Amino acid sequence: MTTLPDTEILLVEDDPQDADLTMHTLRRHGLTDRLTHVTDGVEAWNWLEAYVASGHHSLRLVLLDLKMPRLGGVQVLDRMKSHPGMRRIPVVVMTSSQQEADLISCYDLGVNSYIVKPLQFVDFSRVVAGLGQYWIELNTTLASR
Repeated sequence: MTTLPDTEILLVEDDPQDADLTMHTLRRHGLTDRLTHVTDGVEAWNWLEAYVASGHHSLRLVLLDLKMPRLGGVQVLDRMKSHPGMRRIPVVVMTSSQQEADLISCYDLGVNSYIVKPLQFVDFSRVVAGLGQYWIELNTTLASR
């Protein structure tokens, strides 16, 4: 069995710039160093299955992009919310998609929040810091108990 890091946030993001900015912002604001980054939905699903099998209880949030190669974010979300060991893990979609169909699909599947990525660096950093503060410092999850 693969040894998994003690992770609070799983970042599922295929864009290297968005991933780097997200990780940098969370760390700069002291929100978490316990972050794992994967670059597509297949990697995310494999990581999540290993996480559940390991018995870890540290994951507080999945930050999920929608438009990814191999397996898209909607499919990952659907699998997570259908899986008994994952359905209670909070998922925040962070995407560039403003399509109403994506928004509806995600909420129908049980997403906890849907955020359209701001285009400006300062706005993007502010949004990531705010969501990190809420989900890591303020929100009570099963992992935080």
